[in-house]
Formats: sequence, C-alpha cells, structure tokens
Amino acid sequence: MSNQTLAAFRTWRDIGLVVTAVQSLLASGHSESDILIIDDASIDGQIGQLAEVFPEAHLRRARKGIEYCRLYNYAARYALRKGYKNLLILNSDSRGYSQGFVDSLEGGINLKRGIFIAGPAVKNFDGIFIHGCEKNKLGVKMCIPTEGYLFHITSFLSLGGFSKRLHRYVEDIDLVYRAQKFGLRGCFVPEASFEHLGNGSSRIQYFVPYFYRLRNLIWFLKARKTLSFFDGAKTVVRWAFSSIKRAWSYRSYGVFFFIASSFSIALGVIVGLLTNELEHE
Repeated sequence: MSNQTLAAFRTWRDIGLVVTAVQSLLASGHSESDILIIDDASIDGQIGQLAEVFPEAHLRRARKGIEYCRLYNYAARYALRKGYKNLLILNSDSRGYSQGFVDSLEGGINLKRGIFIAGPAVKNFDGIFIHGCEKNKLGVKMCIPTEGYLFHITSFLSLGGFSKRLHRYVEDIDLVYRAQKFGLRGCFVPEASFEHLGNGSSRIQYFVPYFYRLRNLIWFLKARKTLSFFDGAKTVVRWAFSSIKRAWSYRSYGVFFFIASSFSIALGVIVGLLTNELEHE
C-alpha cells in the first residue's frame, strides 16, 4: 500500500456514486487517509455526510462551482503541500478497481525517466473495455484514458496544470500535448483497471457539457494545430452529430430538452470558431 499518491475525486450532487467509487478504491488496497474528496459546491449538504462515511479522508468543499480543471489544479497543489509525490485523478462514477490499482500505476510511472503520467485500462459497467491500449486522439498519441490517470505532481504543475480556460473536456489531450513538447511521456498500465459509468454527474447538468465539448474541441484544434484543416473540420462535424444523437436519445425528457441541447451544441461551435482562449496560453 502506497502513501506517495493522493487519490482525488470530484463530486457534485452524486453522493451515492462517490461513496461507491471510494469504497471500491479502498477495497483495491488504497488507504482512506490517502483519499481527497472535493465537493464542487453542491447544495445538498453532502460533504457532512461524506465526513461520516469516510472520517479519515481529506474532505474539501468549494463555496462556488469551480469545474473540473480548476478543481484538479487545486487538488494537485493541495497534494504537494501535504507531501505527496503523485496525484491520481478519478471520477465519482467509477467502481471495480483492480487489486493493487495504485501500486500498479506507480510502478508504471517509475519505470523510466521522462514518464510523468500513467493510465489504466477502463471498462464500462457492462465489463466491456472502452480503453485498453494506446490511442491517437486529435492527432496526439495518448496512453491514458480520460476517465482517470496518475501523474507526477511537480511535472504537472511545471506544465501549468490543466488549462482553466477549458473548464472541462479535451483538458487531458491538451496536457499530454504540452508535455510531449517538453519531452515528457506517458505509459499505459494494463494491469490496472476499473469500470466507468460515463456522464454520471454531467447528466444532471443537461446542456452545459454539449457547449464545452464542441467549443473546447475547436479551441484545441485551432491553437495546437494537431490535425490538418480538412481532418479537423471532419472531426468537428463528427463530434457535433454524435452530440446531437446523444441529445436525441434523451428526447423522452421533452422536445424542449432536445431543442435546448441542439442550441447548446450550435453555440459551442460558434463560440469556438469566433474565439480561441487557448492561443493566449
């Protein structure tokens, strides 16, 4: 059991999910005292309930919503102050962590010099692998899944952490892109695995994720130029249509939901095309 790694969970109005996730990580052999749970401004008083369930864990609450990127940047600084070497980012809608999960990822990150980040294999809740090998995402070679990974805190902070302008979505690809520019690498650790539900808490937010997803995609492609103009345009169209398809799958919520979701997707594309905050970083 390692005490070099602080495992961080972001929770927002999903106490049932995060309790299951933390209990699963504990069952894999990680210590409760090496877990950080940050409540991103929930209004249901769940931080008090979590303190009762996990009395030894580090618990923090944001007084106003700070979103994914800023929250995990804070978690990295917090972990460094507490003397940790690594930060493990995990989603609250996860479970089924393999035995020795953290130790396996630490073994990967310590394998060679220049490796600063390590990623596990990921299955969905039906046990089907959704990330099980190295992939090319938006022109960037990725060996980590967006659902969770472990990194050296000092390397992460030296890169500037996640871009707080992105809020969420594409932040992992942007981080790895910047790291590769400085000769830093990642590694895939197939011995470590867990299950991820997907959209566990973002389902509650309805329209916001669609906007961020399309806007951030376009910002990234314009600023980093990892794809040709033609391939980038095809990717934007594909992401837009997949978002519309997802919104349509929730049509039972009512026609207003689908119209508002479609508007959010269109707005994300428009804002992405007209602005580019990543160019200022």
